[in-house]
Amino acid sequence: MTAQLAPESAWALAAQRLEGWRPDDEQIAVLDELAHGTLTVPQFLGWCRRRYREEQPPRRTVFARRRPYLVPGTSVLVNNLGLTEAPLLAAAEHAISAGRTVGLLKNPPSSLSVCDAHRAIFADIYPWAGEPRITRVTKGDVEFATVPQLSTGLARTARDVDEAFACADGYGPTALAYRLARIYADYNAVHPFREGNGRAGTLILQLIAQRGGRWLALDRVTRTDWIAASRASMVGATLAGPDPTPFADLLAPLVTTREAAANG
Repeated sequence: MTAQLAPESAWALAAQRLEGWRPDDEQIAVLDELAHGTLTVPQFLGWCRRRYREEQPPRRTVFARRRPYLVPGTSVLVNNLGLTEAPLLAAAEHAISAGRTVGLLKNPPSSLSVCDAHRAIFADIYPWAGEPRITRVTKGDVEFATVPQLSTGLARTARDVDEAFACADGYGPTALAYRLARIYADYNAVHPFREGNGRAGTLILQLIAQRGGRWLALDRVTRTDWIAASRASMVGATLAGPDPTPFADLLAPLVTTREAAANG
């Protein structure tokens, strides 16, 4: 697509691309219609249900023991869409959560917790949206906070997020970037949800920026660089917590205004 996208749809697409989504032209166009108001939320969700459905869900003989979050006998997350094929669920998850993100960017709340942000963008998809995970989570050789550590980590994130929302209009661009970096590095180390941590976390950063009259141009950062900052913040952790510097360096050039983002 070559047409100018609405800032909200462009941002939602950028956030999803950081998590690996590669949308086609139709997916982009429908999301942008939602951002421009030519498509209502119910119409958008109806399009998603039609696009992401299994013609005939596979029949399975299940002998494996049940595991939390997974459809029995599969590695597919339990979901409200009734999907049992991982690629289809991933595509539906990206599209629907992007649509819900657009709605929040168009009508940003004055404050929002990470749990409420996660619930707002994933409740259509997962029955456990917004609820802290009950299993361990690892990525490669990186292990995030243990389940017993989640309540403390979430409480710390909640305090930092509340403070940032309250003080957002008093931060200059550099101070805002560092504040957001501290929040995200700590939140990322906690990784409170079974799935969707990155999208809930970046949404919180954007909403704080919007509260301060700013905008985070996520389309200017690559997935590779984002993952590298995440890993570096964990590697550089001290007793005080993860190192926010990699994210601060990444976010500083991204702090702009909605108008500047819209004009490229």
